[in-house]
Amino acid sequence: YTQITGYAREEMVCRKPGIVGGAGHDPAVVSAMRLARDTEGHWEGDVWDRRKNGEAFVAWHSVSLIRGTDGEAVRYVSVFSDITARWKKAEQTKHLALHDALTGLPNRYMLLERLHQSIARALREKHHLAVCFVDLDGFKAINDQWGHAAGDEVLKTVGQTLQSMLRASD
Repeated sequence: YTQITGYAREEMVCRKPGIVGGAGHDPAVVSAMRLARDTEGHWEGDVWDRRKNGEAFVAWHSVSLIRGTDGEAVRYVSVFSDITARWKKAEQTKHLALHDALTGLPNRYMLLERLHQSIARALREKHHLAVCFVDLDGFKAINDQWGHAAGDEVLKTVGQTLQSMLRASD
């Protein structure tokens, strides 16, 4: 616990674990977690927490309720582990699956996903939809004459230029 959170043992003994502040928990999520813990006796899942130094991290939490002989809550037992590295790896994998490795721009899979969503929204809201296709004339000649590294730079520059002209939702 002390290694993950940065809090010393002395700071935490006899304190509620809420002292380790969640990193922007949605109140509805926190309520659902507490409800499951108190009604089903157990909850587990990923949550964002903060270390003593303020750094956010992702933790896998498992919380169990211990009831006394009268059925009332006596204690909670919580086990957690820092899964930030695994979470970052999963996010990186997801990014690579949906973006071009060279330019970082959305790839054809994301294009198709967003296009289907946009078509459905346009039909539902009775709006128009436009799709723009860009072709780089003479690109093969750049690769042939100057090499693939030069062609890669052209692609990155064109991608950055186009992206700078669009809204995030475009």
